[in-house]
Amino acid sequence: YSSTQNYFPGEQQTFTLSKTHSYKHELSPSFDLATDLYTDSVNELSLLGSFSYTKTHSKIENIMARYDTEPYAFGSFPIDETFNAQPGTGLFNHTQLRSRSKKVDDNDQSAAKLSAQWSHFLPNNKGELDLTAQSQLTSSNARQLVYRNYDYLKRQPNIGVNQWGRNPQLTSRNSIQTEIKFVLSPRLTLRLTETLGYDFARDNIDFYADSLNNAPEDYRPTAADPANRLRSHQNSIYNSMEASMTYNITNKNHLTPSMAWSWHHDHLNYQRGSLDTTATRCTNLIAPSLKWLYKIDRTQNIDIQLSYANTRPELSSVVDYVDSRDPLNIMRGNRDLRNSGRYGTTVNYTKILPRQQIMLNTIVDFAHESSPITYLLVYNGQTGSYSSMPVNVKGGNNLKISLDYDQSLGAYVRLR
Repeated sequence: YSSTQNYFPGEQQTFTLSKTHSYKHELSPSFDLATDLYTDSVNELSLLGSFSYTKTHSKIENIMARYDTEPYAFGSFPIDETFNAQPGTGLFNHTQLRSRSKKVDDNDQSAAKLSAQWSHFLPNNKGELDLTAQSQLTSSNARQLVYRNYDYLKRQPNIGVNQWGRNPQLTSRNSIQTEIKFVLSPRLTLRLTETLGYDFARDNIDFYADSLNNAPEDYRPTAADPANRLRSHQNSIYNSMEASMTYNITNKNHLTPSMAWSWHHDHLNYQRGSLDTTATRCTNLIAPSLKWLYKIDRTQNIDIQLSYANTRPELSSVVDYVDSRDPLNIMRGNRDLRNSGRYGTTVNYTKILPRQQIMLNTIVDFAHESSPITYLLVYNGQTGSYSSMPVNVKGGNNLKISLDYDQSLGAYVRLR
């Protein structure tokens, strides 16, 4: 059960009641393999492999009513009464839309992942060299059958919408990473990391729809809906580097500055309805940080971290597409999306009481968001539908304070 009240500038406020019944069945076997091999005293080889298969079947039935006034004046959650309301009654006159829908989803997904890592330990405990290769392949085939009925009461007759679609997807993620940790002196440790990667994603949708009212059970439309047919192929190449240094000023003071940089080249072929376009994007992202750790004594310490990171929107989000598969919830792209930034400061204080076996942890997290991405919602009073699109907003500040209390009450009980 849900109840929603929406306000929009220059528009009449609306009230929505909704009742949903759903169930879901899932079968998900998996297989994992891990092995470590020491070829000699300074070399180690690790292999990890996994395979999973997931089969899902779900069904969701929903009834929804939208009003131009407070519906609780006509009873306690009067959604069932709304569908039985007769013309001329107060409940009927204040109802804008009555909707029934049933959605049946089936999905088959397979995922395989393989990872190999070679580690070489430098002589005299001077550090370690790691070389890692990873590859992951995910394939899925989703099918969806939807029946929708919209009753706009006095404005137009009932509208029936029957939809069926299939959405095969294929995703491949591959990377090679080199990491070296080198101890320059007892006070200074250097860590360098470089990653090269290639990702591929294919997303296809075949969609069929018609407006047959009172369709029989398991009816499947056969008329193609070209406006919602999708062919999306994206290739991404990236290179990221990170350098960090740990400097032990004293036995109690430790300073760790780091700088991360990444370069991304994305290419997208996108076709949805009459939109047929190609997009290419090259971006450079940076993420500097500085961490200071101070050990006050054996039972308490404090660390402070300053950081900045910028993120980019999904490439498909900057395409001017229109997804109208759900006529009451239309999604759009926004070609004017920009990168977002986050400035963060975190203070972490830890206190341990050994005799009482208590650990206290206080965290203060402050962040300033620059051009974060959220969703703009627009209401159409004529159709009772909402349209949403991602947009950059001005941003603001976020402060979070948390206290963690952890105590052992014996060998088998812990209070937290």
